[in-house]
Amino acid sequence: MEFHVPVFSLKELQAGVGRAAFEECLVRKGIFYLKDHGIPEKEHEQARGVVMDFFLHASEEEKAAVVTGIPVLRRGYSKLEAESVAQVTNNGNYTDYSMCYSMGISNNLFPSTRFQQVWEKYFERMHEVAKETARQALLAVGFSAEAELEACDPVLRCRLYPEVPAERCAEKEDRKSTRLNSSH
Repeated sequence: MEFHVPVFSLKELQAGVGRAAFEECLVRKGIFYLKDHGIPEKEHEQARGVVMDFFLHASEEEKAAVVTGIPVLRRGYSKLEAESVAQVTNNGNYTDYSMCYSMGISNNLFPSTRFQQVWEKYFERMHEVAKETARQALLAVGFSAEAELEACDPVLRCRLYPEVPAERCAEKEDRKSTRLNSSH
């Protein structure tokens, strides 16, 4: 069975075009791709570029300087295997073979002034698009244009998934976990 991710234009949704299809997507699929949101590819590339440069070239000391001491606060750098979707969702004990940079409205950690300038601008632009997308979703499911969005702590994340070594594959981790559990 093939799964198709619907594509919607934010500009069209703002003009009321495609609202019924958007509602259907929100109710039945819950996933969509958004285009015509106003952020040019150049801005995405710039934000991705500074974080990838940090991931690939920063020293361990530079990376450690932007690791938050608060485990539940998603800010700054999360090193390789620092997080685990499997553990959070009770689907295993293995860690994610990825590293991540996260920022929000406050308590951010930046590795350099240039990085900060790029990511603060990018966060602001992405946050505006996210709020407008949420507003369009509310309109699509029948709320008024004056509906208030709840205050929240939005987080923008960029994740790098390097090639996973064979010994870290989930299938091997699951077998290892099963052997450990059955030996007790």
